[in-house]
Amino acid sequence: MLKKFLPEKFISKDGYINKSKVFEAPLIGLYFSALWCPPCTGFNSILIDFYKKVNVDKKNIEIIFCSLDEDGTDYSKYLQTLPFPAIDFSDPKLEDLSTAFEIETIPVFMIFDKYGNLIELNGRMALQGKTKKSPEETIKKWMETSRKNRSQ
Repeated sequence: MLKKFLPEKFISKDGYINKSKVFEAPLIGLYFSALWCPPCTGFNSILIDFYKKVNVDKKNIEIIFCSLDEDGTDYSKYLQTLPFPAIDFSDPKLEDLSTAFEIETIPVFMIFDKYGNLIELNGRMALQGKTKKSPEETIKKWMETSRKNRSQ
């Protein structure tokens, strides 16, 4: 289901990235956020730190920024602070995604395996909650969940 809601290309600071490249990572995170949202900007440093730590040796997760900014200027400013690709602000797939996953409040960080199976609905709490684990433990748990889903 996930792939049908995503565009063929994503934008990053370095240009465009094809969908096939994003899905080379075993896990895909969707990060719904906006520059105007204080909890989002507060969560950014945690998410960026996590992303960098778990992708040191190899790409374990690719995160896709799904902007809910109100204008392209804020989107562009926000994108420059993030190390991961984004759905282009003008792409109608952004609205399709937020509707399909019933995004009502932000930030939302959802994790899927590369086959489109939902692994973690509340990734924000996994990284920021009271029972948070190290980035390495968290990514390991999500990988194990992905393997279990494929073997069923």
